[in-house]
Amino acid sequence: MGRGERRRRCAIPGALAAALAAALLAGCSVGPAERHAASLRSGTESEGPGEESPGEETDDPRVPEDPAESSPPPPSSAPPPTAAPEEGTAEVTDTVDIGSEAECCLAALGDGAFLTGVRDTGAISLVDAEGGITELGFLPSVAAGDGWQMLGLAAQPGLADGDWIYAYVRGPSTGRILRFPYDASGGESPQLSPSQLAPVFPAPAGDGVGVLAFGPDGMLYVGTGEGEGELAGAVLRMEPDGDMPEGQDSYVYSSGYTDPRGLAWDGDRMWAVDGGEGTRLYSVVPGAEPALRWESEEETAAGLAEDRGVLWVPVGGDGTAALLRFPLEGVELVREEPQRLLDGGELGAPQGAAAVGAGELWVPTDDGVLRVEVE
Repeated sequence: MGRGERRRRCAIPGALAAALAAALLAGCSVGPAERHAASLRSGTESEGPGEESPGEETDDPRVPEDPAESSPPPPSSAPPPTAAPEEGTAEVTDTVDIGSEAECCLAALGDGAFLTGVRDTGAISLVDAEGGITELGFLPSVAAGDGWQMLGLAAQPGLADGDWIYAYVRGPSTGRILRFPYDASGGESPQLSPSQLAPVFPAPAGDGVGVLAFGPDGMLYVGTGEGEGELAGAVLRMEPDGDMPEGQDSYVYSSGYTDPRGLAWDGDRMWAVDGGEGTRLYSVVPGAEPALRWESEEETAAGLAEDRGVLWVPVGGDGTAALLRFPLEGVELVREEPQRLLDGGELGAPQGAAAVGAGELWVPTDDGVLRVEVE
């Protein structure tokens, strides 16, 4: 591997009911803030079935015929919104070359380290804060070909030896979530033996991507692209073992998406960015379609990250790329149009984004993974 330095830098009578309805429509609260980190490591979670052969589908009776009639989890109180500064800065300070031009996804681990994966081989590696690479292994179904690809990665919060790493994979007709235990010792690209979580959902249409992320409530969220069935074009919410969370009647948390490219949270307020043709930034509304906050048909979003009340969206198209900065005030944007940064060619072809700490982003590109300092 090589490293090269880049340029710097929300009274039941009617009043309360009406207020609650308005809050949901505005997307000002997206779910419980209570974390479930203890349950992740309790050892009591049930194991999902083993990885199935490509093309084999299973039915999940826990998915109702009409998810719109399901009861979303109750909203929680978000902190009073404080407007982020209208303008900021972004500076590329380093590039980590991880030896592949087909990275599909990136999952930040919160200490400057991150996981990265290769779309067509299912290879997964860990990159530490100093740029050192540990190969964790590969997913056999993806490595075997037959139309299977890896679309997303996520890691159990506070990842330690024996904790879970999650991968979103797609086949010719289905999308699935696999998980395997993290082995800190790594290895010589060993074949992983993941288990599969419920539910099975439609594969994204065309070349659509998939989104996988842990929320501040400790739940696993999955963004699925357009396709056949109720679980397509939606954000799904599930326990880390694949079970449906208590209080939910459906895996569907929010519906009405085309091609989700990123999920992020500002406190308890959830955001999503849709790609495909153009970019659409949404405030996520539980149990309903998302609230559109900004859109453009000129460039396509590659990912989404949040840092201290600001959303960051790398976009690309027609040989151009930039990092868009959206300062927030609750579920509203501080400015009508985002601030456009790093549009001088620094981003190459962006393929995602993740926040790794206050003032720092990772942005995977066709030239490596960029470390970006932001203010």
